[in-house]
Amino acid sequence: MADSSPLTTLVVGAVLLCAVYLLLRRYWGFWDRPIAAGLSAASTVPSSRQAAFDQSMAPVSALVSKPGNRLLLTYRGDTLIALIASAEAPQDDIIHSRPNNEMAALISQAEVTRVLVRKLHASGRIGRPIEVGAVLTPGLGEYALVKGWLDRHVSLARRPFDRSRPFREVYFDYLERLAGSLELIDFIHLAYADVRNQIAPGAVPTAPPFDEPKSLPPYIPKRPGRRSALFLHNAYYHYNHLSEALRARDWDTLTVSLEPLDSANRQYMHGEDLCLHDADPDTMSRKVRDFLRTNADRFGVLQFTGQGVATLFVDNIESAADPILIPWDLMELRRRGVIVGYTPSGCLDGVSQTAIRVISQGVCGRCIWETRPDVCNDDKNLTWARKLDSFCDWVGLEADWAAEARVGPRFVKPPLITAMDPDVWRPDITPPREMIVKRAPDEFLIYHAVGNYSTRRTHEHDIRAGPENLDRGLSGVSA
Repeated sequence: MADSSPLTTLVVGAVLLCAVYLLLRRYWGFWDRPIAAGLSAASTVPSSRQAAFDQSMAPVSALVSKPGNRLLLTYRGDTLIALIASAEAPQDDIIHSRPNNEMAALISQAEVTRVLVRKLHASGRIGRPIEVGAVLTPGLGEYALVKGWLDRHVSLARRPFDRSRPFREVYFDYLERLAGSLELIDFIHLAYADVRNQIAPGAVPTAPPFDEPKSLPPYIPKRPGRRSALFLHNAYYHYNHLSEALRARDWDTLTVSLEPLDSANRQYMHGEDLCLHDADPDTMSRKVRDFLRTNADRFGVLQFTGQGVATLFVDNIESAADPILIPWDLMELRRRGVIVGYTPSGCLDGVSQTAIRVISQGVCGRCIWETRPDVCNDDKNLTWARKLDSFCDWVGLEADWAAEARVGPRFVKPPLITAMDPDVWRPDITPPREMIVKRAPDEFLIYHAVGNYSTRRTHEHDIRAGPENLDRGLSGVSA
């Protein structure tokens, strides 16, 4: 018999490969699990192994079997988090579970080894986490076995997005209810991501840090450190001076910035203990994730500044009238018991332009931002105020205008954060020769600093107090 030609060999080989593929589809459930994972499990699992796994999961199954209960799963690091939720709980419509194929792969490959169970009661109360023994061991290497159990017990009911509602309403519904149910943050994050993907299928990634569950801080927090504070973002020299003064009083403090070292804004800053910025976005993201994971329980207080930057992650920065992004990292720190405070950066920060115009008797008419709605407008400013109300425990006005949304028990008007170092700003300070301004014995010199002054004035608008305003303001002052 003559040797087969190369073409014949190729055709026969292709036919054999197709036959093997069809057999795998028919008998191994080949379409239902990751090829690369190398998971060895047939779609028909021997009853003895299935029974062993089912028995190991009995503590969870018993809770789910109660009428009206449903099971949702997610994970952090090596810990599987099982939520037994009553369908009557008020949070039932804002929680979701991770896909069963993802969880089955993690369990069968021993990437999650601990199991924590929590109950969401019909009243909305969330029970304490209970650790269940090594229930996952019988499922190691058995993807189809685990997947079968999950398909029978896990609720993947999807909440259809009501497109008749403005998304702004949906956003604040999730944010404000999250603020009242922080222990459900892992499951609320999944539900919110699902809603966003219903609007733009496949276009919206899940938000950091919950897009990488393996790099999240441990689910069960430790008690935050007492007499410890993290100051986030640069607030001129105030955070630096306050941090140093607290350290002198045996506090554990750290100032952190995301600002590039070559940023033009650096001229208004006095440095920080730690800069997490990196020119490479992936490297910066990794640095921030590592910082959050290793310091989540270190500080009892977080004080931050900057409109729209209530986050460690640049991907979560947002200042808009129609918000989309939730600062999940900040909400996670609040869940862990961290007290979150905010330092406003000016009159547009959390209060409407209309209210400032009234209380200041028309100062907005001299400000260039009155003509720049992209910078300052009522909707944008009040949206930020509403967001602050959801994720801040207190706001220090530092003697700024107490108007409109800035009035209430969480707002503190006297200066607390804008600290000055008495050694740096002492009365007998000797200024450099080039900065000395001579004055007559009876003359007042008023120093009024305005950052980015060249871009904040026109011939019609100048927020800096001019001579005529100073004359009017000092008319009642006697020598």
